[in-house]
Amino acid sequence: LTPHALKGLSPREIHNLFHFYVELLGDGQQFSTEGMQAFDLPEVIAIYAPDDRETAQAAAFSMAARMVCDGFKPADGGVFRASESAPLYDVARGKEPSETAEDLYANPYAPWILRFSV
Repeated sequence: LTPHALKGLSPREIHNLFHFYVELLGDGQQFSTEGMQAFDLPEVIAIYAPDDRETAQAAAFSMAARMVCDGFKPADGGVFRASESAPLYDVARGKEPSETAEDLYANPYAPWILRFSV
């Protein structure tokens, strides 16, 4: 980023920090965040079928943003939706951390996993 692009952005504003540190990556089966360890939080993974790709992307991003910016605490066995009109996703806590311990940037927490609720 150039200095001009960052002009006026506060480095202490949590929304700005979220966008600087957290990325959302997709691989054809799931979307997952990367960088949530910067906020001492687990990653978010949304598993999707071809029909719900876009809503899974929105759910993963929205849940991660709410966790960082609003202090939202997901519940294992609970549900999540990105907005009132968005589909419902089942929430489960993964069993293992999403990355290996050899990685200096590894997230030490088991991820939150979202699955389309039927």
